Amino acid sequence: MSTGTLNTAVEFDPLYFGLRQKEGRIYTDEEVATLPFIYTSHPYYHDWVMRKHSQKALLSYINSKKIFSNILEVGCGNGWLSSRIAKETKADVTGLDINTYELQQAERVFRNVSNLNFISGSLQSDQFRDEKFDMILFAASIQYFPSLKQIIQIAIEHLTLQGEVHIMDSPFYHIQETAAASQRTKEYYKALGFEAMEDGTWFVGSKVMNDELWNRVKAGEVLGFSIEIDADVKLEGEEPEDDIIEEMEKILNQE
Repeated sequence: MSTGTLNTAVEFDPLYFGLRQKEGRIYTDEEVATLPFIYTSHPYYHDWVMRKHSQKALLSYINSKKIFSNILEVGCGNGWLSSRIAKETKADVTGLDINTYELQQAERVFRNVSNLNFISGSLQSDQFRDEKFDMILFAASIQYFPSLKQIIQIAIEHLTLQGEVHIMDSPFYHIQETAAASQRTKEYYKALGFEAMEDGTWFVGSKVMNDELWNRVKAGEVLGFSIEIDADVKLEGEEPEDDIIEEMEKILNQE
């Protein structure tokens, strides 16, 4: 992932790790192994309920289409979603990130998944110059790139003829809401002491309304482009803890 002026792992790694640590979003190996299932007492339980629904829909889509043999997740973090895709489809999956800590964790936790590979680097680098993928996925990561136009254009160039770009679990706002959302983000990072993170977070309404590529996407001229927002998920109460434990045990038994 890349954030504004923070374009290298050397700059981004300690900043991102420090922020995640302060937020309480550093997960143990045991927790990562069972994500998106996590105990109801976890402070981000409701976030993972949303992620569980979105990854279920994604996996269903991948398996129904039967055309995805080579999938890239950009900004894979600790690799939980890449691993779920690799385990539940027949595709070869590559998880890409510049966050060294989480990549090392991903390699450690999911080392026995044979059709899964993790790479440290960026999609813009020369190492991907000739690579093509059937699906390029941005899950809760697209907002860290300074230019939507640039990263989507690069992603499209790395697609096979029938390839698709999918964006999911990312913040999108109506144009009237973007100024307030941007201000909330600045205040949030400032309060945590990570003001440099502000530069890398943008909101689609304010940054790409007049962007030529974005207009092509809205007009349906860019095939295989999908923004998925699971707005219909209703968080009414909590799942029974026994059900969650059962799902976690199933995942661990598959390792």
